[in-house]
Parts: sequence; structure tokens; C-alpha cells
Amino acid sequence: MAKIHFLMKPPKDVYLAFSGGVDSVVLLHNLLRRGYKVTLLFVDHLNSFAQEELLFCGRIAAEYNLKYEVFKIPPFDKSTSLEAFWSTERNKIYQTRDKAVLVGHHLDDAVETYLMAACQGTNRLLDPVNRNVYRPMITNTKKAIIEYANKYQLAYLTDPTNLDPNFNLRNKVRLQLVGNVKACFPGIYTTVRRLTIQKYKSVTETS
Repeated sequence: MAKIHFLMKPPKDVYLAFSGGVDSVVLLHNLLRRGYKVTLLFVDHLNSFAQEELLFCGRIAAEYNLKYEVFKIPPFDKSTSLEAFWSTERNKIYQTRDKAVLVGHHLDDAVETYLMAACQGTNRLLDPVNRNVYRPMITNTKKAIIEYANKYQLAYLTDPTNLDPNFNLRNKVRLQLVGNVKACFPGIYTTVRRLTIQKYKSVTETS
């Protein structure tokens, strides 16, 4: 049975970082079923897919009678990689909000981050909670999220750049590395899930 588990219970009145992708759509569906008050937060990345995402966001907001807010990030300044630039600018927006911002990161994202960090010589996990940013679905696999969307016949968008290994490093890791790592270390997802839960517990126990 397709089911989504939350690692933590965020506050009941939240922003949801909403792109229209399957992750944010499934997270929205779960939040509404659990009685959360949700305001959609859309970040315009100024790319060719942004207008379609914005229209979809408006349609979903109207369907569920939700408020939504739109923010634009600055043009890419080439000071770092495009992925890192977008991530930094999104986080700046999230941190200016006066309540919790929920994002749809999942276990596959956490595994990719873990592998990228390890290959670059650091020991880093994707934070379950970072100040006011919460990742409640972080222990769920992408497969489980897609199964949930299919079960409830949820409409969502698929960004075509996700299938391009040359678009950014994360795509290359996802499309060309993760499968080989799983073949050598079948327990990689279990390991990252365990480490993520341990990290969350250590933070909550000391706060």
C-alpha cells in the first residue's frame, strides 16, 4: 500500500515550497489530508519551464482554495554552479518567511547529497530541519512517492531537465552513479535513512 511517512510533525500553519513536481504535489496532498493550513510558495527560477510551473501552481491553488505567493530569484551570476546558486537563493527566500517552510525532499535526494559530499571529501547529510525549513518526507523513497501519486491519481509536472545528466552535478549523480552504488552496496538507502534519523534525533534531543 502506498503510504507516506513524516519524520517530524511540522507546525500546523505552513508554507509549502511548490513546484508542481510529484514531490511537492504528494506532500501537499498529505498535508491537506492531515489538516494542515497551507500557503503555496512558488519560486520562479527564470528558466524555460517556470511559466508552466507557475500556471500549474495557480491551478492547484484554485482547486484547493489555497493562497499562494510567488518569488523570483536573481539571474544567475556564475559565481558558483547553477544548482548551488539556485539552492542558496531559494533558501534566502525560505528564511525570510515568518513560519515554517516545507520542502518535498526525499530519501533519494538524501542519498545523492550523501554521495556527492563523500566524493568531494566531506561528511554531509541533507538536514531534516534547517531553521524554519522542514523536510518531512526525507525518509520516503522517490518510488514510494510516485506510487502514492499514482494511487490517488494526482496530476503533476515533470521537469524535462531532470533527465539530462549534463544539466547539473546532481542529475549526473542520480542518473549515472546511484545505480552503480546500489549494485555494489545494496544497503546504501538503509544506511542514509538511519543516519538521517539519527541526525534528526540528535538535534531534537539537544534543542
